[in-house]
Order: sequence, then structure tokens, then C-alpha cells
Amino acid sequence: MAMTLRDASAEALTLAETDVPAAAARFREHLAQLPTPEARDPQALALLDALDTIGLVQQGQFPAALQRAVPALAQLEVSPWADRLEWLYTSLAFALGMLGDTERGLAWVTRALRLTQARPHSECRRRALSTQGTLLAMLEQWEPARETLAQSLALAQANGHVRGEVVARCNLANVSVHEAWGLDPEDPRRVQLGRQALAQATPSRAQAESHGLVGLAGLAANVEGFGHLLSGDAEAAVESFRCAMPWTADNPSLHAETQLGWAVLHRLAGDWDVARAALARAEWLAREAHLPQVRGWTFDEGMRLESAAGRHDEALAWARRGIQHWKEQLSRRVDAVSQSASLFEELEHSRREAAALRQQAMALKDAALQDPLTGALNRRGLATALATSAWRDPAQPAVAVLIDADHFKAVNDTHGHAVGDAVLVRLVRLMQGLARQGDLVVRWGGEEFLLLLPHTELAGGLAVAERLRHAVGRDDWQRLAAGLAVTASLGLAAWGPGEALDDVLARADVALYRAKQGGRNRTEAG
Repeated sequence: MAMTLRDASAEALTLAETDVPAAAARFREHLAQLPTPEARDPQALALLDALDTIGLVQQGQFPAALQRAVPALAQLEVSPWADRLEWLYTSLAFALGMLGDTERGLAWVTRALRLTQARPHSECRRRALSTQGTLLAMLEQWEPARETLAQSLALAQANGHVRGEVVARCNLANVSVHEAWGLDPEDPRRVQLGRQALAQATPSRAQAESHGLVGLAGLAANVEGFGHLLSGDAEAAVESFRCAMPWTADNPSLHAETQLGWAVLHRLAGDWDVARAALARAEWLAREAHLPQVRGWTFDEGMRLESAAGRHDEALAWARRGIQHWKEQLSRRVDAVSQSASLFEELEHSRREAAALRQQAMALKDAALQDPLTGALNRRGLATALATSAWRDPAQPAVAVLIDADHFKAVNDTHGHAVGDAVLVRLVRLMQGLARQGDLVVRWGGEEFLLLLPHTELAGGLAVAERLRHAVGRDDWQRLAAGLAVTASLGLAAWGPGEALDDVLARADVALYRAKQGGRNRTEAG
């Protein structure tokens, strides 16, 4: 017997505390067995999107993860599960950190920690502490990072979570290695930090080996090797990196660091050719695995290697490549911060207005005011919303946007009406993901929708319309049916003070007609 939506959601949220991919798989199975209205519930689909986001983060697809998670958040934060999202907040925080928006990542992991205060010994809290410590280390806040990671370690030990304990120890050791790596080679603190790294990495490696955690044993052996290098014990470092070689061979991220350590060892021994070969492998792996910091280290090491070998032109070439690399990283970080700021801007705006408009939002949830398929307002719902005095100051500008799914009849004819219905549901979810609190999403008829934007100038409405058009075009429609692609045409018009809505919609309809006649997948203003 199929679970109810409520029971399936509760199971998924409980499982997400320890195994998010398994939670996503189970919840998808349950949704497939539910009646159509429940299976298409916008909040349930948002929960599934959020669970799937974790897989994207684990695959290193951080921009895609954010693009998928943020629209889901708009639904989930007003859902019955709003206080069970710490796993999602932690994952978003890590993705933001890896994209260079570390400060925003810290804000999100703080939300996760706030949600876990009532469950101070939970696995979700341990993961949130681990992520917070990692982000603090990215900002070179070494002591706060150590304190936070020590809390994560204590939780793992208290819960008997071996994997968590190994990871926490490796993270603590990595903080010392990263701090030391940035110091002058002659700074005596490097040796002290190397010993601190060894104090965590060596027991971590032994624990990972004894429990058959091969990948984590490779991680620990890498950190141990760098700890030995910093401490001046090259012979012990050789043993650590030699053991790490087979353990990290199937993990490009870890193997890049293994090869880097091997290159440093052979540079110290004067084995220039072996060092160059290892360094070339490390740089290639770091580039392929998108590890900008490790790749930056390879450029530093290349400069040291060729300087030690007396090849100063080659050392200069490594230095130039390093400078270019960090310039590119800075540019990418600026772009990433800008993109994430844009993604979260409307979500933050929604939160600020949510309290003032909550009563109105509850009224608009009345089923009589909503399209039963998509959950968007129907025409009666629109009339009710417009009658609410809080919706819009009539003295302020507004914008009406008509959205039409291109060639929708061909979608139904080729893929069937069930897929066509799913396309309409997804279109509304994309619209709702971009809408602010107070914007109105209406099913106007068939495959045509209306988006009303209060307190918005025409230029702002154009920006929203273009973001929606691009979001529709980029969406992974093949999740619904193989070979499916969907675009939308949009027509918009400004709604001036005292103007009747019918007049505004007439101009928007003319603009929509121009968009269709102009080749579709276009936005036109009337």
C-alpha cells in the first residue's frame, strides 16, 4: 500500500539526516505511487528538488546545485518542513564556499546550526559544524576553524561515528597544513604546525585503515605526508605518500595532492625528472577536478622546483602561470559572488515581506482560488488577490507579464497529455521560484500564464521576464520525457496608476503576439 504524502515526506526528512541520496531515491519512489494531485504537490516536488541538490553538490556541480535549490527553498521555507532543512542549508553553505562566496556560505550554515540546537547530538549538527569549520579555514580564520572542527570531532566520537571522526581529524590536520603552507619556508612555526597536523592525521589514518575506509585512509595519508614534510622528516613522508598512491588512485581530487606531495619529496631529493613528472600529473588532476587552491600550490612548487634545478627561465614560466591562475580565480570568484547574490536576493526579499503578507497568502491557498493542476491562481483567485488592499499601492507602478509555452500542442501530440501537464506544473514552479512575495502567478488559460509584479518599473519587469525565459530554456526538461525541450514567449506591459487591468493585458497580449511572430523564445514589451 502506498504511503500518504505526509508519511513519505516524514520518512524522507528523517532519512536525510543521515543519508540524503537514499532519502531522495525513496521519496521519488513514493511520489510515483501517489495519486496525481499529491504527486504534483508543489511543496513535495520542491522537497524532491532539494534532496536531488545534494547529489549535485557531491558531484562538484555547485552552480547547478544552487540554481536548483534556491527555487525549492521558496516553497520549502513556507512548508510544514521549514524547521527540518538543516541538511539542505549545510549543503548550500558548502557549495557557496566552493564557489568562493564563503561569507554567504557561513550565513547559511549558521541557519543549519540554529535548526539543530534542539538536537545537539545529531548527525546533522556534526555535518554543519564540519562545514562551518571548513569555511572558516577557507577565510584563514585558523583558530575559530580549529575550535569548530574540534566540536565536530567530539560529536563524532560521542556518537561512535567512525567516518565522521576520521573526517574531522583530517580536517583539523588540514587546517594546520594550509596555515603552514602560506608561511615563509624559513618560518619556525611551519615545523610546529606540521607536528599539529601529524597529531591528528596519524591516528586518523590508522582508524581508517582498521575499518576498511580506503578513500579516507588515502586522505589521512596525504595529510600525514604533508605533516612529515613540514616537520622535516622526508623519509616518513615517503612512506605516507607511497601508501597514499593506491588509496587515492581512483579519486582525482585526493590523487592530485598525493602527486603534489611526491613532487615535493623528489624536489628535496634532487630527483628533478621524477619531481617534474609528478608535478605535471598533480597540476593536470587539479585542473580536471576543479581544485583551484591545489592547482595554485602546483605553480608555487613548479617555481621552487625549477629554481632548485637552476632552470630560472622555467621557474619564471611557472610563476607567470601562477599569477594568471590567481587572476582568473579572482575573476571567477567575483562572478560567482555576483551570481549567488542575484539568486538569493529575491529569496531574502520574500522573507522580509512574509510576515506582513502571511494572512493574505493563507487566504489565497483556498483551493477555490487555485488552478487544480499547477497550484497557480485561477482567475477567481486573481480577482480575490487584486481586491486585497495590501497587494499594491495604486499610485505605484506595476508590470503584467503574459507567458506562453511555445509549440505546446506539439508537446501533447508527441509526448502525451500527462507530460504536457507536467510541463505546465514545472513552468509554474519556475515562475514561483523567480517570484517575490507579493507577486501573483496566474494560470490565464491553457498553456498561457500571467505574472503580476507590483511596485515594479518596466525595466525591472523586463529583467524578471528575461530571467524566467532563460530559466525555462535551461531547465532539464528531459527529466520529464526523452527529447523534450521547452521554451516560452513573453509579452509584458507597464501598469500605470489608475489604469484598468484589461487595458494593460491587451497591450501585453500584443507584445506576446510580436514575440511569437518574431520566432518565439523571445520577450517583447508593449
